[in-house]
Amino acid sequence: SGCGNVTPPGPGAARLMGTSAAVSTYHVHFRARVPGRLEGAIVEQLARALDDLPSVRRLGDATAQEDVLGATFAIGVASGKMSDAARDGGRLAKESLNWAGVYGQLIELSVRLDEG
Repeated sequence: SGCGNVTPPGPGAARLMGTSAAVSTYHVHFRARVPGRLEGAIVEQLARALDDLPSVRRLGDATAQEDVLGATFAIGVASGKMSDAARDGGRLAKESLNWAGVYGQLIELSVRLDEG
């Protein structure tokens, strides 16, 4: 669907931006507590938000269990620093919830370098 399905930029993109830094891909997993019980449509809304959010590539399905939503996505980080990936990943996780129309509190955030 949207530009969210575009693979994060490769090393050539950094050169186009006038830097020589390589782009590293990180997998970000998050879970958020949402007030009240979750309905099936909310999971679909979160998946759609991750598909449409720029700079994000959804990995797998969004999940819901009682009052907790979860999802995993990939992002490209120009500096290659895990601290930058954690900062950006947390911001994008929160933004994906907002795009889905869900107001929840992040209760888990994990960031992993894609070594593939």
